[in-house]
Amino acid sequence: MTKKIVVAGTAVALSLGAGTAAFAYFTQTGTANGYAAVGTPAGWSVKVQTPATQGGPLTPGAGAEQFNYSVTNKSAGAVQLTTVTASVVSSGGMVVDAATNQAVSGCDASWFTAVPTTPASPVSVPAGQTYTGTVVVSMTNAPYNQNACEGVQPVFTVTAN
Repeated sequence: MTKKIVVAGTAVALSLGAGTAAFAYFTQTGTANGYAAVGTPAGWSVKVQTPATQGGPLTPGAGAEQFNYSVTNKSAGAVQLTTVTASVVSSGGMVVDAATNQAVSGCDASWFTAVPTTPASPVSVPAGQTYTGTVVVSMTNAPYNQNACEGVQPVFTVTAN
C-alpha cells in the first residue's frame, strides 16, 4: 500500500469518527411546579351617619327617620356588592335601646322597620371606593298598647354582602 492510500484512509476514518462524535448527546426532561396565591377580600367597612332627614320622633304609624350609610371596599381589588340589608336589633323579641344597649320590655322589635336602598344588581366597587345609600326607620301602628316604646331609640344594623 502506498502512503497516499494509508493517509487517505486514515483521514476518512478520522472524519467519520469525528462526525459520529458530533452527533452523540444525552436528552433529559425536567418538570417543576410553581403556584400563585389568590387573595381573599378584606371585607367591607359599613358606617351609618346621623339622620339625613329629621322625620322623627317615631310614633306608631307616623314619622320616619332617614339615615345615610356608606359601604367601603377595604380589599386590594374590586369586590361585588350584591345586597345591603338592615334590621332592627332585638333581644328576646324586644327592641334594643341605643341609650342603654338593653332590650326594652314590652317594646316589640317587630313594630319597627329598617328599609335600606340596595343595589338593583351587583355593583363592582373598586379597591378603596365607597357605595352609599339610605336606610329609613319607622314604627308600625300595631293593634296593641305600644307605650313601652316611648322614648326608645331603636338600634338597627346595616349589613353589606
